[in-house]
Amino acid sequence: MIERVDWEFAPSGLGRSSRQRKTMALTGLLLLAGCYSYKTAHGPAPDPGSHVSIRLSRDASTTLAPELGPGVVFVEGVVLSDDSAGLRLGVRKIQKAGDVDAEWSGEIVTFPHDSYLSMEEKKLNVPGTVLFGGLAVGAMYVLHSAFNEGSTLNTPPSVVGSPTQ
Repeated sequence: MIERVDWEFAPSGLGRSSRQRKTMALTGLLLLAGCYSYKTAHGPAPDPGSHVSIRLSRDASTTLAPELGPGVVFVEGVVLSDDSAGLRLGVRKIQKAGDVDAEWSGEIVTFPHDSYLSMEEKKLNVPGTVLFGGLAVGAMYVLHSAFNEGSTLNTPPSVVGSPTQ
């Protein structure tokens, strides 16, 4: 026979362990998210699959306008390849003059090597991730302690009177 547990009135241990599992899962997701920042790319070219941001020259912005649109200053995307034709990106985002952003869906654009003034690569910011993760875990612990110490949420309602009295 299968019994159904009514979580609203379950013994405090059962409900609390479920809540703790949810808290731990959320903490894990926060830590997996991490903090990223763009750092100047070093070396000949970033590896395929790397996320980069390139700053276009004024001439390149004009030359690439038929593909990117007018006035594009920055392009973010995923490196697909880098060869003599240029840096081939799956474009994710463009930024036009005046801080106007537009999201893209990975359209492929090749940027000649002389078309961009600088390139930065997206990297995991370890100190930022540790700090953020520590603050998140600490905040969750404080909230968990504040709302679960002496809590009566999982206590069944008391019986006021018995029908036999």
